[in-house]
Amino acid sequence: MTATDKISDEMLNAFIDHELSDDDMMQIYMTMSKDSDLRTRVCDLRATRDLLRSAYQIAPILSQAQRLPSRFPAWGLAAMVALMSAGGLLGWLAYPVWHPPAASALVADVDQPSASRVKVVFHASRNDAAAFEQILDEAETLLAANNGGGAANLVRIVANGEGLYLLSARTSPFKHRIQQLNAQHKNHVVFAGCSQTRKRMKRERGESIELLPEVLMVNSGVIELLELQEKGWRYLPI
Repeated sequence: MTATDKISDEMLNAFIDHELSDDDMMQIYMTMSKDSDLRTRVCDLRATRDLLRSAYQIAPILSQAQRLPSRFPAWGLAAMVALMSAGGLLGWLAYPVWHPPAASALVADVDQPSASRVKVVFHASRNDAAAFEQILDEAETLLAANNGGGAANLVRIVANGEGLYLLSARTSPFKHRIQQLNAQHKNHVVFAGCSQTRKRMKRERGESIELLPEVLMVNSGVIELLELQEKGWRYLPI
C-alpha cells in the first residue's frame, strides 16, 4: 500500500475544507505535488462537493417556478437551470488539478536566485524555547555576514501550530531579541505567524493570541513554507 492509498476520502474532504492541522495540510500538499492520482482524487472530490452545493442553490429556483408569470415559458426555466449546471461543470473541467495560491508579502521580491548568497526559511511548529533560541543564533550568524557587502543573505522565520506562542506578545521569551534582529536587519529578515493557527486556537481553546509588532501575519504558514521552497529556499524545521 502506497502513502497515497493511506489517505482516505474523509481526510481529503477535510483537506478541501481546510479543517486539518497545518502539519497534515502540508503533508497532503507535498504528496499531491508528486502524485497525479492524488491530485485527480482531490479534484473529483472538490467537484462533487461543489456540484452538491449548486444543487441546493438551484432547488429554491425550482420551488419558485409556480410563482412565475404565465407568459414565462416552462422551457425557459429548464434552459436556465441547464445552463447554470453546465456552467458549473465547465468551470470544473477548466479548473486546474492543483495550483498554489498567490504569493503573499512573505515571498514577494525573492524570485531571483542571484539576489542573495543564502536564503533560509526556519519553521517553528513547536513551542520549544531552546530550539527557537538556536534558530535565532543561526539567523544572527547568517545576517551578520551581510555587513561585508555584496549579495545579502535572507532569512524567514515562520511559526504555526504551537510555535505561534514563540512570537506572541504575551508569551514569547524572545521579545527583545526579535525586536533587535528586526531593527538591525529589517530588509533581510522576516518573522511570520500563521493566521489559520491563530483562528483555530481562538475557536478551539478560546485563546486570543496577539503577535509581536515585528511579526507579519500570513494566511497560511504551510503555504508560505511551500512557496518559499519552490523558490529555492533552504527549509530548516524545529
